[in-house]
Amino acid sequence: MDRSVTVRYFQIEAANEAQNFPDAVDAAYGLGRSPHQRERTVRTVARVRLESVSRRRGLLFGVVVRVQTDNIPPEARQAGLVPLSIGGLGHSVAFCFDERSSVLAIQFDPRGVSLGLFLDYLAMTSGNGGFVYLPIINDDAWERYNRGQPRSLTLSIAAPQQLGALDGVAGGVLAASKRLAEITNAPIVTIEVSMGHAKGGLLKNAVDRVVQAFSSEESEADVRSLVVKTKSEGVPTDEIDFIKDLARDRDVLDLPSDDHEKNLRVRYAFLERSFLSRIENLREMYA
Repeated sequence: MDRSVTVRYFQIEAANEAQNFPDAVDAAYGLGRSPHQRERTVRTVARVRLESVSRRRGLLFGVVVRVQTDNIPPEARQAGLVPLSIGGLGHSVAFCFDERSSVLAIQFDPRGVSLGLFLDYLAMTSGNGGFVYLPIINDDAWERYNRGQPRSLTLSIAAPQQLGALDGVAGGVLAASKRLAEITNAPIVTIEVSMGHAKGGLLKNAVDRVVQAFSSEESEADVRSLVVKTKSEGVPTDEIDFIKDLARDRDVLDLPSDDHEKNLRVRYAFLERSFLSRIENLREMYA
């Protein structure tokens, strides 16, 4: 069992001001006393349910689960592989939300529920207009980025031809990367767009979308580099690395495989400890 746990941080905004994130979580949890009553099929491909909700220290904690009933791996015994006779697998992800800063800390697990899937589930169960999210960047990277005009954007992706399609500006960038990889048979493709010696800057809205698409938890791309250079009048060019500057905490924990409740308590403790170590700074920046 993989004992490494990663926590990532995102600012959450509701598309509908009439309902916030805690309201949506409460609405989902109020669907029924049994976890099965709170289960919904999201995007026609994933069965998601809110497993538990609690509050302490002014924070909202919870566990969201992806229920896997198809393509379940077999049990590996000494004599060989044996099909598992079980109702399904529950891939659980712990999260914590601070209402003062609207920042969500969530465990990253590719087998579990991604943030985008979780927010779609909440939009479905609460009936609101959904949520948008922005990855939290360490220190003042977003502030530095928004302070100037983007002058150049550099993106490096490994094996882009293996990825699905994206929409909009990010889709065009990915399509160009795929084409270059196919033509050159290169394992890593780097695309750079720059103003060069010309005045002005790149279209900030377009750069925003590329940064958000490829730094998002939803992105399946193996992004090796995502760097934007910005320029403000009277100050030197600034370079923001959106991969190295992503706010995250990672550790290898003692996670028992035969005691789910203890496993969850250990992950909860790490999530809470990590969030509390950042919360004053997050509240100062985003509250």
